[in-house]
Order: sequence, then C-alpha cells, then structure tokens
Amino acid sequence: MKKVLVFLSLSCLSALCFSQTKPAYGVSEITFINKDGYMNDYAPKVRQVFAKCGSTFIVSGGRSKPILGLDNMADRVTINKFESYEKAEACYNSKEYLDLRPLANKYAKIRLYLIEGIEPK
Repeated sequence: MKKVLVFLSLSCLSALCFSQTKPAYGVSEITFINKDGYMNDYAPKVRQVFAKCGSTFIVSGGRSKPILGLDNMADRVTINKFESYEKAEACYNSKEYLDLRPLANKYAKIRLYLIEGIEPK
C-alpha cells in the first residue's frame, strides 16, 4: 500500500511539473486616426478589460524603428501577456472587449494577433 501511495504522489507531482501552460501574447500594431481620443478614451477602458482578464502589458508604446522588411511601421505597438492561449482567446472574445471594438475603430486602425509563447528555461 505504501508503494502505491508513493507512486501516486510522484505521478501527481510529475503531472503538475510537466503540465505547465504556455503563456500567450497579444500583439497590437496601432496606427492612429485620433491619438488623443485613443489615449484618453479607449486606452483606459481596454486596460481595465485586460486587467480583469489577468493580462499584463509587456510593451506599451515607446521608441521603435523598422529593422528588416518594413519601410515604416505602426505608430504604436503593444504586447500583453496572458496566462494561456485559452485565457487570451476568452478575453478577446469577451463581451467587454468586443463592446470596445467600435470605439477602437473610431480612433485607430489596429492589427491584432495572438501568439502562443514558451517560457525561457
């Protein structure tokens, strides 16, 4: 009986160690139509939605320049991290986020994509 308990305990521990979910990253390339409107009206609202989803911003603007394959780039790039791809999809498909899309489109042209990542070892 003792051997069975040890085996089950080790199996559970190894399952926990090896079943860690990969993070996901939402990447937005933003070209402003109305920068003030975007920053003052849309950005605070979408940040609240992402905070509720457990997302953290890794990149939110800052200096940038094209290096390879681009003649120019978006006015602003943001990257936000989610715990998993599924949680990111749920956030981007949430009513709160979808309700903000018309507001975003009023102030900017946005390319948005989701990428599953790997944590560095």
